[in-house]
Amino acid sequence: MRRRIITRILWLFPALLFVSMLVFFITQPQVDLSKLNDQPADIFSVNQLHSQSKLPLFYFTVTSLNEPDTVWKMTGDEKEKLRLNSSWKKYVPAIHFHADNQYHRWLFGDDESGSKGILRGDFGKSAQTGLPVTTQLLPRFCRSFVIVFVSLLLAFFISIPVSVFMVLNPQKLFSKTLHAIFLVLYIAPTFWIAVLLLMLFANPKMFSVFP
Repeated sequence: MRRRIITRILWLFPALLFVSMLVFFITQPQVDLSKLNDQPADIFSVNQLHSQSKLPLFYFTVTSLNEPDTVWKMTGDEKEKLRLNSSWKKYVPAIHFHADNQYHRWLFGDDESGSKGILRGDFGKSAQTGLPVTTQLLPRFCRSFVIVFVSLLLAFFISIPVSVFMVLNPQKLFSKTLHAIFLVLYIAPTFWIAVLLLMLFANPKMFSVFP
């Protein structure tokens, strides 16, 4: 038992690392910095994006031996010159370590942009509204917590009596009907059921129970 717990704890760290890296690369704004100055100031932080563009994405970069460790700063023409270089060094890989990078600042924050990093609860600013993500998540989190808590209570107080009844009366028509309904709900995709429930209970033309 102890070995199983230790194994799960050890697997937790690479899993968290993978998830954080996946979220980081997905949420990175793919913005043309040359056109960024034309955008409204409340949509993007121009200074922050420019400062991030001067840093590598991750702790390690793999280049050829004839490329410098600052290859991400190079322009397209400079990269083309290196590619056309016939030196034997371009066939030898080289690994570079970068202590200061965008992923590190995303996790732990940096003083230049005033970000504290997601590990300290700073999720940055929304690309649509320009407002801090934390202030926008908090009210939605509270509503979601209430809905989840109520649904768990309903599931607890409904599922246990129904399950006991089905076990004690397996041959009754009501038990067989419930078994068929539960089987269909178990097989059906959760997101599809959720959309149907929204169309039913959050639709002014049907049952406008939820906003």
